[in-house]
Amino acid sequence: MKVYKDLDIITRAWQRFVDKGELFGGIPPFILRSWIRSKNNQISRCQGPDKLEIIKDHELKILKKAHGDLIEASEAGILPLTEIVHNRDMAILLSDPEGNILQVTYTRDGSDILKGFKPGQCMAEGIAGTNCIGLAALEKKTVSVWGAEHYNSLWHRLFGEAAPVFTKQGEIKGIIALFGDIIDKEPGYNQLAYLLARSIEDKLEIWKYKKMWDLGSSVLKLTSRTTFMDLKGKSRKWEDMIRSAKRAAAGSANLHITGGHGVGKETLARAIHFENSRGPFVAFDCMKNHINSRLFLNSLQLAQHGVLYLKNINYLPKKMQLLILKICKQKTFVDVYGRTKEREYRIFSSSTENLEKMVNQKLFDEDLYYRLSGLHISIPSLHERIEDIECLATHRLETLMGIKKSANLHVSEEALVKLKTHSWPGNVSELFKVTDQAVARLGNNTEITAKHIIL
Repeated sequence: MKVYKDLDIITRAWQRFVDKGELFGGIPPFILRSWIRSKNNQISRCQGPDKLEIIKDHELKILKKAHGDLIEASEAGILPLTEIVHNRDMAILLSDPEGNILQVTYTRDGSDILKGFKPGQCMAEGIAGTNCIGLAALEKKTVSVWGAEHYNSLWHRLFGEAAPVFTKQGEIKGIIALFGDIIDKEPGYNQLAYLLARSIEDKLEIWKYKKMWDLGSSVLKLTSRTTFMDLKGKSRKWEDMIRSAKRAAAGSANLHITGGHGVGKETLARAIHFENSRGPFVAFDCMKNHINSRLFLNSLQLAQHGVLYLKNINYLPKKMQLLILKICKQKTFVDVYGRTKEREYRIFSSSTENLEKMVNQKLFDEDLYYRLSGLHISIPSLHERIEDIECLATHRLETLMGIKKSANLHVSEEALVKLKTHSWPGNVSELFKVTDQAVARLGNNTEITAKHIIL
């Protein structure tokens, strides 16, 4: 069907529709459908924009707060647009998905009819009749409404161009629209609305990406560098384990680390990674985030060219196990922009339970277990290396002396005997906590004695 944009034809078609209900074939079908809906909804044909109902100030404030990111993202695109059309009297409207106006920007002073548009008004078709914002929300695409295509006769001197702003999931985030006098209409204005909507989407996606990195610094823990020099111990079991760890650092296979709570699995994993790499070390705690698949997928992007460390992997439910197995099998992944990239990171994992035993009990996927356990290191408990307690306690005191700017903190022989006779179910973490608490009880003293050690 040939669609006309002859204003006289449009006006005559509108008049025949409102007077006799006749539908003229030269009008776009989506406009005709909107006219029918507007008539059925008994929309006024003689109501200017200034007569649209407006919500109360406190309701508008809540609405703007809810869409603060959309408003802020739009401002970066609206400013250059006002410079492009600075010689035209136009209004640039931003609405939420329901058509509620969030913001109005004028390119010049604004004509009387354009000044009728105000934040808080609703441009939904069911309230304002046929208009570009209401139709963009319904049609989910860029829409042009010229002159008498508006159901309301007082809008016939206007043109409107509106484009939806979409989320990455395809949902409407908001609508950006250009309104102006019909005599100022230019062919490229619908493209301007379209490009402005895309620029807002890009801005929102960039912010989302930045938030993901901020999230990575907290929830996903992009950790600082750790070296083997930071790992203290002189027992034979400890030194054997360190030799295995250094061999793992020289390779590229996936690594699984086992050990009880507090033995230092993550510290060892960082030391192995940073021995030969400057890439990121991204820690994902499977116990705290085991149901957050979105957060896990974000961690893949953060770990690129580094290591993804899956902490407490024995807590993963079956559904997440299958997701990680799928990722282990693939050589590519999809980033936050929907782009496919080659996977360039190692996967380290740790558990407090014997995964092989969990596999036999059907609690852990066998294929995933073998893919994660290319290399395996078991960290001995502190109870198995009692001879390391003195050097660990001394190391902790040296750290505290640096923080508190204290000097000559040391542990007495009787205190060491008390420390060495404890079973240490919490391992190194428990030892460090006990040492910290002992220092807090010292007052002005510098020697930790048995009375300062509370077990």
